[in-house]
Amino acid sequence: MEPLRFNFSHPVNGKVKLFNVVNPEATRIIPLTEADGEVIGISLDGLCSGHWKAMLEWEYDGRGYCYAQEFEIP
Repeated sequence: MEPLRFNFSHPVNGKVKLFNVVNPEATRIIPLTEADGEVIGISLDGLCSGHWKAMLEWEYDGRGYCYAQEFEIP
């Protein structure tokens, strides 16, 4: 399965929370560091099928940011 990809115009420090809408116990939290670079690929391997939400939280230049994206795994 193709990873989720996010492009940033700067290095990132934060986390990605992968949340299964039907099965909250399947939630996975992945840390993001500047070493990950400006293009981040989040592997979906090992996630169960269903409706998911990815929530990115990060800081840059002293400000906090949040982005959410929903996706489906067949």
